[in-house]
Amino acid sequence: MKSFVFSRYEVRSEKITDPVKICFVTDWHASAHSFSPSVVMRLLECESPDLVLIGGDIVSCTMPESLHIADSFLKKAADVWPIFYARGNHESKLMHREVSRPKYTEYERRITSYGVRLLHNRHISYIMTNQTIDIYGLTLPVRCYKRPFPPLLKAGTIEKVLGNPKEKTFSILMAHTPLYADRYFAWGADLTLCGHYHGGILKFDAHHGAMSPQLIPFPRYCCGDFYHGKQTLITGAGLGDHSLPLRFNNPRELVTITLRPETGNGTGTCD
Repeated sequence: MKSFVFSRYEVRSEKITDPVKICFVTDWHASAHSFSPSVVMRLLECESPDLVLIGGDIVSCTMPESLHIADSFLKKAADVWPIFYARGNHESKLMHREVSRPKYTEYERRITSYGVRLLHNRHISYIMTNQTIDIYGLTLPVRCYKRPFPPLLKAGTIEKVLGNPKEKTFSILMAHTPLYADRYFAWGADLTLCGHYHGGILKFDAHHGAMSPQLIPFPRYCCGDFYHGKQTLITGAGLGDHSLPLRFNNPRELVTITLRPETGNGTGTCD
């Protein structure tokens, strides 16, 4: 098996009454460079999550076969777990390009027929174990992934798209790139989940990598867990690769977060 780790975190909140285990899948880029659907299923089965959140780029806009691979995985996974799926830049590019839009639209139609909840600039209030969790998916414009100079994200942009999180309900925001982490914190989600950076290609430690896809050296919020008051942001290093499969000191990763009632300060742990 390619180099791999389970990264496990714990987030505590007074808004949580019963523990909830979440697996966060990002940047799988389903292809020959990545794990097969059966391997991803086995990894999820090892963690036995209550929910599976997909943070984008489980397909690849440069590998047409990835839609079929991701489709086969989601058909099986949706029979086992509730799945919430937000777009990344690869999904957005497939939707944006006229040549690929019909196949991508059909892909989304098929996976929603399996029960996958697509979160394209919207949220779903999910009720489980006598509590409600609001899960939001932010789809950023393709220009936000421009290299080497992506645009700033204006204040108020997220509010215009998603509204505001409810004060008394635990909220999760899936926003593919951590480039705009300060805006996510300002918006106010209790937990924000990002990916996109692939661990910075060369990973120095649990939180620092060498380069972002926008060619920004030593990018902030590159990988791991970050805290702002009672808010948590976690950036996953991704389950796969695309184009140039380069990783140094940077294993592929499945992120698991356990939400627990507040009994002290939340701490992040990583295997």
